[in-house]
Amino acid sequence: MLRSLRLENFRSFADATIPFEPLTVLVGLNGAGKSNVLDGLKVLQGLALEHDLPAALDGEHAGGYQTWQGIRGGSAEAIRHGHTSFVLESRWSVAEAKLRHTAEIFVFKGESAFVTRPQFKHEKLEDEQSGSILWRTELVNHPDDEDTTVYRALFAGTQTLSHLNSSSSLLNDQPGDSLTSQLAETIANLQVLNVTPERMRDWVPRNAKEIGLAGENLSAIIARRKHDAARLEGLQDWIAELIGDEGRGLDVLEAPTGDVMLQLTDASGGRVTARSMSDGTLRFLGQIVAIEELKPGRTLFMEEPDAALHPARIHLLAQKLEAETAPGRDKQVIITTHSPQFLNWLSRDRWNGVVLLWRDPETHATRATRVTDLPALAQMPPSTRLGDLLATEWLERAT
Repeated sequence: MLRSLRLENFRSFADATIPFEPLTVLVGLNGAGKSNVLDGLKVLQGLALEHDLPAALDGEHAGGYQTWQGIRGGSAEAIRHGHTSFVLESRWSVAEAKLRHTAEIFVFKGESAFVTRPQFKHEKLEDEQSGSILWRTELVNHPDDEDTTVYRALFAGTQTLSHLNSSSSLLNDQPGDSLTSQLAETIANLQVLNVTPERMRDWVPRNAKEIGLAGENLSAIIARRKHDAARLEGLQDWIAELIGDEGRGLDVLEAPTGDVMLQLTDASGGRVTARSMSDGTLRFLGQIVAIEELKPGRTLFMEEPDAALHPARIHLLAQKLEAETAPGRDKQVIITTHSPQFLNWLSRDRWNGVVLLWRDPETHATRATRVTDLPALAQMPPSTRLGDLLATEWLERAT
């Protein structure tokens, strides 16, 4: 599970640390830097998926297909203006260990000159419980030529490797190191969900095992739940709450090929397939199922999951997120929102997971603050509703 992410000279961040809880809600004005947090995580995920640094930043294609999207703006816009490198420092709980991974990435030679390929200045993995450095890499001058640099790795023992590729991470280069491989797997399994109704309206293979990052395999998941009456009934209850029609039920059509398609049946017996369901219904279903299907130990990131929900139904999303990230579930969900209604429905004991991103008026850099760390919030009456404070920009004024 992700515990924190420090971003130094990355995009809009000069130096800020974002804390994370099992349920983390990132709030702030448009352009405050919420999506930049996702970009930082995507760089780490690209490295954990064995892409080299240029590909992690700029994307990669193979056989005419995009195999990795990279981040918005790529390496050209990853760094804060006036700097030559940026730092990503993330802290994770992996099994029983608490690990800190730090990478400084060199992008520019000067104000306008790119390096030939983005490269690591250094990378390090620490065991925070023991205080030991499991391994570190560094870019150093060659002992025989000051104008030549060598990228080398030093491990906890006496082993040293020189002449490494300074555009590759060591996260995936140590199969015998269980902590490193477990961390790489944890980062690689980050799910960035962007439910897209148009990709959910067609037939899908019944044997699809995961919902997909666009929700495209929703029909296959519903088909599998036909053999789990309790889970299917629970999902039908959510849909009844959303639509306000107690008679609606979930089912799937089955084609001779084995493909399936979602359909809803109402109290009168009328049927509506995924092809003509509303965008809002499909988005809600996709998000609820993705949260339910999230495996223990994994992290799900969603940008504005409440965007297509009626204000009177946003409480359903808040309730589901709180239930699925409750203690003992070992699930982590990170969302961004602009919705006062969502925050008003969020339980007060979850406020420590609400992080405000805001621009420093002097430096214009993004800063991050838990709302529960705002001194003025502690002086507010118990009846205070967090969403009302968001809607009036009180949170920004309180920083």
